[in-house]
Amino acid sequence: MLKISDCVASFLSENKVKPVFIVPGEANVHLLDSIGRHEGLSFVCTQNEKSASLAVESFCKLRSGLGVLVVSSGASAANTVPGVANAWVDSVPVLVISGQARTDQDTDGRVRQLGNKALSVVDLVEPITKYAVKVVDPAMIRYHLEKAVYLATEGRPGPVWVDLPIDIQGTFIDEEDLKRFDPKELSSVATASGNEFRRQILQMMDLLKRASRPVILAGSGIRNAKAAEEFLELIDKLKVPVLASRRGADLVPDDHPRFFGRPGTYGQRSANFVIQNCDLLISIGSRLSIPLIGRNTKAFARGARKVVVDIDPDELEKPTLKPDIPLAMDAGQFIRECLSLLPVSLPSFAPWMECCRAWRLKFPPDSYTGPSLPPDPPDNGLIYPLPLLRILSDELRENDVLVADGGATLIYTLLAFRFKSGQRLISSTGLELPGFALAGAIGASAARDRKPVVCLCEDRGFQVSIQDLQTILDYRLPIKVLILKSKGHSIIRNIQRDYFGSRFVGTDHEIRLGSAPLIEIAKAFGFPTFEAAHTGRLPSTLREWLNVAGPAVCEIQVEDDQHKIPRPGFAIRDDHKWVAKPLEDMYPLLDRKTLQENMMIDLLQED
Repeated sequence: MLKISDCVASFLSENKVKPVFIVPGEANVHLLDSIGRHEGLSFVCTQNEKSASLAVESFCKLRSGLGVLVVSSGASAANTVPGVANAWVDSVPVLVISGQARTDQDTDGRVRQLGNKALSVVDLVEPITKYAVKVVDPAMIRYHLEKAVYLATEGRPGPVWVDLPIDIQGTFIDEEDLKRFDPKELSSVATASGNEFRRQILQMMDLLKRASRPVILAGSGIRNAKAAEEFLELIDKLKVPVLASRRGADLVPDDHPRFFGRPGTYGQRSANFVIQNCDLLISIGSRLSIPLIGRNTKAFARGARKVVVDIDPDELEKPTLKPDIPLAMDAGQFIRECLSLLPVSLPSFAPWMECCRAWRLKFPPDSYTGPSLPPDPPDNGLIYPLPLLRILSDELRENDVLVADGGATLIYTLLAFRFKSGQRLISSTGLELPGFALAGAIGASAARDRKPVVCLCEDRGFQVSIQDLQTILDYRLPIKVLILKSKGHSIIRNIQRDYFGSRFVGTDHEIRLGSAPLIEIAKAFGFPTFEAAHTGRLPSTLREWLNVAGPAVCEIQVEDDQHKIPRPGFAIRDDHKWVAKPLEDMYPLLDRKTLQENMMIDLLQED
């Protein structure tokens, strides 16, 4: 006879899930015991469920594979939702197994709660999972686990949830009575045949032969398909300029001769000129989100034919963008087909490459300046975020891993960090969760067998994640935490200043009162700590911090630069409607003459 919780542990071991992330609770004790006793499993226990959900998400992103989180019922399950929501938006294959109240304490919904700490979590998470099920028949546990893992990893990845009542966990069953899942049970969605894909790719190759200004946009679907190396081979053969999405930022090193940056609403101005001036856009594995294409979606790459490769057919039919050639296929399959169908010769795009280089030089990503823009901040010893990120990137080595908070910290990283070969950036790009970085660094270090990870925190993100410092110490994880300490809410204050008459509602607390003494908190936990508020000792301070053998915390006082960094532009019409400017027309605004000089297509007419 086999105990159901032991069946779960054996299934996880068979799927090479190691470590399992856990948070103990009354309703998952059978699962905890079985995982702890299983010789093929290990676990990481965090301080709370939100941290665990973000840690396992980061683990999955770095490994490009399945991760598992075991939580309890009630508040434990509810606290897991932020990470699951993030995994849903960012396409991450996380399996959550939650404990639940006894099956004989189920209700039909009219009674809100009957069992101890009961919560109908399946109803709660169904909209943000690929599969969510409550197991009420012990014989179906293997079936539901197999189906969940299949759906989590098949096609566009995403989170799944198996809710397992406490009495089912402790049930014994004859192993032969366990039902198995067969993927053939699922109704298949009609997809194009291999011949049709090849026809479309040949059509794309024909467009490429006739193009003057082609661009490839690389997204995270390439890494999900485990095709990063083949992608580099493809771009070397095509000799076409390459840009990267936010999730694909680390696919191509910054010093690659054909790489020209990361476009977007808060992207690099030079990269926006490249994508807006292209006449052929080939997007591979990017969902072309609003933060990438801009809020004025009709103006995105408006002079280009668009070839979009996305494994999710629904992404190819959304209203924000209409591809000329939509390919609903795996990015890896597309890249391999392209390599096999490459024409003997392609035109030289040398003049176009020179234009891309010129934009990169005129509008350097780690600088605030450029033609018709204000000069860089004076050399007054104060630390500004973009130079800080450039110095940090100089100090880090190939294959290092960087985990960044959402919000301003992620924006700074994508603007100024210069990625080297093999380096990885793990972040919360879809929801841009503040407080992602500390928990994410725990998951990333676990994915690297407890090797070093660099963690970039905004000060508010650090404050809401302080409990994760204890987990870092508990597991002796060599995580280097860098806190960018500022006056907080800088992005929101910038919008309030530009469009709401400088009425800083809810965002002036740090200005009036300052923020918590974060470095003192790190010292109280026993971390080695470092500080810098002036540029003079910044490189040496970063070097000392990085060279600490174990975990360490460094706090950098940075200046507010939100009025200087590239950001979305709006015009407010007489009828009070906000109209987004196209990607090339970012704040701080270039004068119209300079803007026209850098555009190969017509400017949009302003009202």
